[in-house]
Parts: sequence; structure tokens; C-alpha cells
Amino acid sequence: MLLGDMLITVGRDANDQISIPTVHQPNTSVLKDHPQKAAGLCQKVVIISDRSSMVWSGMLIQAITYTKFLRQHCSSPGLSVDTLRQILNGYPAADVSEIQFRILFAAENGFFTFHNSVLFDLSGLMSIFVAGTGTEHFIQNLEQLGTKPLFESGATSLTTALTRAVAFTGGAFASQIFAGYGLRNAWGGGFEIAYYDGTRFTKVDRLLYLAWVLVERTPKLYDAFLQKPFFYQYYLSGQARIVFYSEGPETPNREYLVDAPFDRDSPVNLVDSSVEATTVVNCIRRVDLDGLIEHGAFVSFNSNEQLVRVEKTPSNQIQIAVKNDYALSALAAMLSNGAGLGHVHVWGRRVA
Repeated sequence: MLLGDMLITVGRDANDQISIPTVHQPNTSVLKDHPQKAAGLCQKVVIISDRSSMVWSGMLIQAITYTKFLRQHCSSPGLSVDTLRQILNGYPAADVSEIQFRILFAAENGFFTFHNSVLFDLSGLMSIFVAGTGTEHFIQNLEQLGTKPLFESGATSLTTALTRAVAFTGGAFASQIFAGYGLRNAWGGGFEIAYYDGTRFTKVDRLLYLAWVLVERTPKLYDAFLQKPFFYQYYLSGQARIVFYSEGPETPNREYLVDAPFDRDSPVNLVDSSVEATTVVNCIRRVDLDGLIEHGAFVSFNSNEQLVRVEKTPSNQIQIAVKNDYALSALAAMLSNGAGLGHVHVWGRRVA
């Protein structure tokens, strides 16, 4: 399984109008006095073929050239491990000197990995590869993947692994949309996950991100507020699309188109996106009476309209409706020490 963020940064002044899904125009807010600026977005998790996938960080121009090479020379269905190794060894080392990468290849007798960085084990997680300017900061938050049970019992091993991974990226997404966390360490903007489904590599698709704020009113009793903005992430012809729905006329909706490095010159195909989510990521900001603030996420895979319904209003605005029982169970999972929910509010209106 491969996880990656989408943020591209530069060590010089950048356009103040740059916008990313998690923080609109970060160069004028979170990064205003920071030497690293947001320059845009790019997929750092790249599917090379049905049997190979790659994650990278570093200099964009080298990633563009290398991924184009891999797509051209390593996409054959009959490619063997030895042939792949020869192709990779034949690529000039100087031309990947400014990127770090890991390639995962699915062969008949198991998975093989090719990389130019060190792998390590961490709290129940094996052969971890982390790279980029935010490495140290990212590792500090990585251990929850191997230690926290952020999934429902009875899940398959693949579902369990994917739920843990999405809960981790969802928690990172939550901390960034609520507090800008991670941007000053040069990671974020958006996240994606690639995995092997037994037949081919694919990406976790059709994600609906809901933003909740839990406020402790009395000891161990919280009110939950569903915030107006929500996010929908999906893929169209390999292009990642993240739509920010503001749910109000005061802030326009925004759509972000994120290409793979080998496909940065592809034409923009704007479509009227419909929200058909299969996975709900509840991004949560918990505010305790003592002022402690924590961020996290609860994930529901294979969700259906019985849990969350997305619909258009007569004025063509998209709105969401959350089933009361689902909201209660999802949010209660983020509470601890016997704490519980008092009321659940959607945009200031009590619904449970």
C-alpha cells in the first residue's frame, strides 16, 4: 500500500492566489512568513501499470521524466521482475538524484520493491518508506496506523488496512483544514492511497470528507456540529479531482484537478461532478472544556445512502443529509473515557 500527499512547494516567492483543498490561498495565511511556499498540486502516488505503482517526493521535473520513462518501458503485462530490475538499473542515477521513490511490483510469487531510500519498521508496521521535506514531522504521526483500532470488527484484512490508512490520511486532512497543521512542514494539500486489489493496482476513490466540531459542554458531554464545507474526492481518467462544496453563497465552490507527473500536459476536462461517495471520512476537531484541542478521523467504507445522502436543492446547490444513528456512532468513536454526545447539529440546526 502506498500513501502520499499532493503538495508541491518552492523555496521562493510564489503566487499568492495559489489555492489548495485544505487551505485556500495558504501563501497569504499559514505560509505568509515561511520560506517555503505552496506552488500547486501533483499526484505523488503514481500507478505505472496494473502490476506496479510508485510513490515519490522531491524535484518535480525529475519525477515527470522518470514516471514517463516507467510508463513507456514498464507497462507490459508480461514484465518479469528481472526485466524490471534491468530497466531500472539502466536509468541514469543522476536523473533521479533529486527525488526519492519506492516502486511496488506485484509478481506471481509476491511483491517486490525497488527504492533509493532506507526502509524501516515502526510500531507494528513493516518496511516503511517515508521521504520528502516533511519526513520527520510525518513519522511523528505515523504510528497510529499500526496501533489504533480505527475500524469495525469483522472487517477483512484488506478493508482493515485500507480503513487504517484512510483514517490516518483523514486525520492529517482534518488537522490541516482546521488548523493548517503540516503545511509549514511542506506536506498536505490532499492525500491519496494506492493498493493492490488482487488483480491490479488502484486508488481509493469516491471519498466524501465531512468536517465536524465536537465541543465539550459539560464534563464528558459533547455537542457535535457538522460544518458547512465538505469535500468530495474522485478520479476521472486518472486525474484526481477534489471538489470543495461551501454550502453557502458567501463562499464559492472550488474544484481542484490534480494530474499525475507523467500527464501534466493533459487537457482539462471540466464536468458537472455528481457526488457518489462509497467512503465517508469524518474529519473531527474536538474541543475540551480545559481548552485541549485534538484532531482525528473516523472512516466508513462502502457507505450507502442509508448513512449519508447527497442531493441537489431546487437552486442547484448540493447538500448532504446524515442519518442520526450514523452520526452518533461515528462521532462517539472519536470520544474516550466514557464521554458521550449530547446533541448533533447540522449547520446550527439540531437533528438528533
